[in-house]
Amino acid sequence: MKKFKIIILILSILFFTNNLKADVNLSKPLWNQVSELTCKGKFRMECTNGDCTKHKSTAIWKIDFLNSSVVYLNMDFKEKIHSMKHEYYDMMNRASNTIHFGTRLMAFEIDNIQNFSKGIPSVVLGADINDNGVDMDVASTHFECSSSE
Repeated sequence: MKKFKIIILILSILFFTNNLKADVNLSKPLWNQVSELTCKGKFRMECTNGDCTKHKSTAIWKIDFLNSSVVYLNMDFKEKIHSMKHEYYDMMNRASNTIHFGTRLMAFEIDNIQNFSKGIPSVVLGADINDNGVDMDVASTHFECSSSE
């Protein structure tokens, strides 16, 4: 019985310490570490001529890095990712991971996470200049993304 308890204790320690291992490597692009993300909208900010409103977001997207696409899961629509950009700032141990699709830019905040399973905060930014060339509409949608793997 004592051997059984010791084996359980050792297995528990191995299991829990393995889950604490950091799997985020800031020096590598996000898309080289995960092939797909599911992103759920948290809220959306819309600003027109400096007047801003906040709304709950119902957006659910799949970011498919392998097929370079953003799939809108609660709509019958998808967009092609035009470009992906990764910058690693060694001196600060910070990274920038962004994708460009349609007329928007999506940034993934992986600097302060240790494990992709905990969720990846991200934000999508878009802007439109109105017909008069002066007024501008700006929108940002904030997401929580998780690895689909």
